[in-house]
Amino acid sequence: MQYTYKNRIFGDIDDITKAVGEILRNISSETSENVCFDIRLILNELLINCHEHGNKRSREKAIDLYFDINSKEAKIIVKDEGAGIVIKEPCKNHLLRSDGRGLKIVKALTDELEINKNKVKCVIYLTS
Repeated sequence: MQYTYKNRIFGDIDDITKAVGEILRNISSETSENVCFDIRLILNELLINCHEHGNKRSREKAIDLYFDINSKEAKIIVKDEGAGIVIKEPCKNHLLRSDGRGLKIVKALTDELEINKNKVKCVIYLTS
């Protein structure tokens, strides 16, 4: 399998949902249900973070999305027009806090995670 998706998303959650839906429709027949679930969760977390926190919900600011999958790995790169992510040390005694939860989920589901200001790249290995 080889599939690549590249797009600039302007707008809101509906536009993000459409982009994620298009990717999933194009990979679901050749990708396991578990991998599709993880990819959906990762894409939603990263793109909604870009929209909410990076672009401050501005419809005029873009989110660049690159997704590539082949038989060995799935690669996701998102970049917003915000100032970038400030990584805070997690507070172990505050498990119900919501800040940073999305990136914790993404980190748990990926094999590689690289955060550089307003750009996030992650890789999921599909073979062992």
